[in-house]
Amino acid sequence: MAEIAARAGVNAQLIAYYFGGKRGLYDTLRGRWESARDIFGGSDQPFPAVIGAYLKAVFDQPSWARLLVWQALGDGSERDAGSPHTASMADAVADIRQRQQRGELASDFDPETILVVLWSAVMAPVTMPQVIQEACGADLHSAQFRARYAAQLTKLFAGPSAT
Repeated sequence: MAEIAARAGVNAQLIAYYFGGKRGLYDTLRGRWESARDIFGGSDQPFPAVIGAYLKAVFDQPSWARLLVWQALGDGSERDAGSPHTASMADAVADIRQRQQRGELASDFDPETILVVLWSAVMAPVTMPQVIQEACGADLHSAQFRARYAAQLTKLFAGPSAT
């Protein structure tokens, strides 16, 4: 909290006062992420557009990916089965399942596995930039890398109607 306050140029006690501590700050930031879900498109958008939107969000707002990692590194007590985040994950799995039924995504993978792999891959340039940099040998911030990476992620689980 002290580091966050220092970077924001405020007293750490103000963060505690306005957000109720680290958990409250996290919940506020997670709420901002949830409210921005519309930028990712819905099931009416082609899958490449959805992947592109998620990558754009992660590249443009790397703090969102870092926030998810911070949550994952916690002790696990922060998980809430009834949270909006849990509901959005269920919606994402349902969307993948519908895309599989339409032939847009391969049907021989569990939709949950597709979701986890894609989330991991989309977040990798922020969570493991050194690995991506060394593996791809490209500037992670270049338009060429972003386009190539998005195309590869789209192909990863492409179904018969997507080819």
